[in-house]
Amino acid sequence: MASSSARRQRARRQAEESQTQRAPATTRRLPVYRSMLVLPLLAFLVALFGQIILKAAGADSDSPLRIFLTPLIGAGVVLVGMRRYPVASRIRTAAMVAIALFVFALVT
Repeated sequence: MASSSARRQRARRQAEESQTQRAPATTRRLPVYRSMLVLPLLAFLVALFGQIILKAAGADSDSPLRIFLTPLIGAGVVLVGMRRYPVASRIRTAAMVAIALFVFALVT
């Protein structure tokens, strides 16, 4: 008798504890689609800021520094910002951003 009542009390305590326990707090991360959109935009803004600085420093629009440094800055932002993704995805996205910024640097 004593063992069955002790088992019931233990089961009741465990049920109460499981109801009152909360899930552990997790860090909030951007969903995949948001980070894939935000990082290239951030890379573009950083590279654009770099172009503005180079133009203010006196580099002309055909300067190789402006044409090649801007895509490298943007690709670096993407590579660093996407650390939680596989290397192949990071390189592919960084290459797309670098090509887009290279074309942008040629046009402007």
